[in-house]
Amino acid sequence: MSSNRAWMPLHIENYLADTGHLTAAEHGAYMLLIMSYWREGCLPSDEKLIQRMSRLSKEEWAESRDVILDLLGRAGAKRATSKATTQFRPAIPMELKRQVRARDGEKCRYCGRTEGPFDIDHDMPWSRGGKHELRNLLVACASCNRSKGALTAAEFMGFDLEGHSI
Repeated sequence: MSSNRAWMPLHIENYLADTGHLTAAEHGAYMLLIMSYWREGCLPSDEKLIQRMSRLSKEEWAESRDVILDLLGRAGAKRATSKATTQFRPAIPMELKRQVRARDGEKCRYCGRTEGPFDIDHDMPWSRGGKHELRNLLVACASCNRSKGALTAAEFMGFDLEGHSI
């Protein structure tokens, strides 16, 4: 697949929403692996090679491995397999974004801010199995969305979106 793929789309909103909890080194490793996946169509089955591609030391990889592999859509995989065709999150369809904005308006569901910029956020994060479904999406200001990271809305706020304590 590495035929002329000189550019790669990067959905900034999605990237920042999913990676707010990463260290700087993890961001770099994750981006290198995303770019490799983009060029080649899959990641190698050899995890040592994946570690080398990430440019993390063996110690750094051991510490960051699980979070990076989870972000790459490989949650639960103990070892890379020959079926290492990592699936990345597709963009939220524009029509679904319109439905979320029509329901929530231009107001952050977390802090109530009415001044943007606004993101479409996942209540149950994509990295934890959340889906692109109307019931799982909400309007969030960029600040809250980045602060929330990979937490659920309830974990982030201390209560669910209906106001019930957790």
